[in-house]
Amino acid sequence: MSRPLGLALVYVVAMATPVDAQDVTAQRERVAALAARWAVLRDSLAAMDRDVRPDTVIAGRLHLLVDPAMQEHLAPAALIAWSHLEAALGKTDSELLDAWWPAVRYRGMDRWAWSRAGPGILADSARSAEALARVIEDAAWSWLLVLGGNTVVRWTSGLHPRPGRDYLRRAYLELVDRPSQATRFCYQGDLQWCAKALGLVEVADRWRELTTPADRRILLRRRRWERSDVFQQCQAGADAACLRLTDGYPLARPLSSDATTGLVIEARSLGGDGALSRLLSDSTLPLADRLEATARAPLDSLLSAWHTSVMAARPYPSRLAGATAWVTLFVTGVLATFALRSSRWRLD
Repeated sequence: MSRPLGLALVYVVAMATPVDAQDVTAQRERVAALAARWAVLRDSLAAMDRDVRPDTVIAGRLHLLVDPAMQEHLAPAALIAWSHLEAALGKTDSELLDAWWPAVRYRGMDRWAWSRAGPGILADSARSAEALARVIEDAAWSWLLVLGGNTVVRWTSGLHPRPGRDYLRRAYLELVDRPSQATRFCYQGDLQWCAKALGLVEVADRWRELTTPADRRILLRRRRWERSDVFQQCQAGADAACLRLTDGYPLARPLSSDATTGLVIEARSLGGDGALSRLLSDSTLPLADRLEATARAPLDSLLSAWHTSVMAARPYPSRLAGATAWVTLFVTGVLATFALRSSRWRLD
């Protein structure tokens, strides 16, 4: 418990009893006694922290400060996690994980409050080593994302591909589906509009620059709670009314964090070893400059490679295999033959 919280507790307890103006001295003595009891409790907690020290689990660059009772469970999990992280990051970028991380049990009474940098890892000793390894890996990627600063955190949801998530296919569907001229022009291959749709270029007024009147009507139609006269005029085709409704209603970036994550993955692929370190090295630079450093290529080249990958990920409609089509046709013919031989179809 922190000192401000302890003092607040003392204050609340002291004020629970109405203060008699003629008995101020007694009230002060009560507060002093409570403060003394809090000091004893604080010293007891500090002594317990000194007596119970965690063990360290080391796997590559990972250093986990763990409850001794969990060491045998987290040690193999850390080795599995490190093997995956090292393969995904490479030699240079894996050095970014050189930090001390606390690991705590969330189904026990153990609590560690370390001031060292690094995300805490919630681990349950009842889980398998593979499951604990995934927890550690998620914490590691979250830690790397935070190293990029608030700009990167707000811009993308991740720095690596998650299993079962097709970022390029999702980006393609957004280019086709999103009501924005930025996505339509980007779909056609205009890289400047792609940069705007991805949030890499500063846009003063997204409503006016990235959408057409028809787009605005579609986007504002989602405000189903809006039934004012201005809303009705907007939906009837009055764009001035639509623009009035956009006041105080910020427009999100046309392409989501799935698309930006795909762009980061593309930049890392082009940049090779140390790409992630270059992305996270200087949080003061604009995103476009940081991505160029990551890919070791101009922004247009990176966007062109990303656009090519997105177009190649276009989902095609499923088609019946030739054998399946012939079997379906045969069964249909057999059923039709038996139906025509039925007595209800005969004239005599």
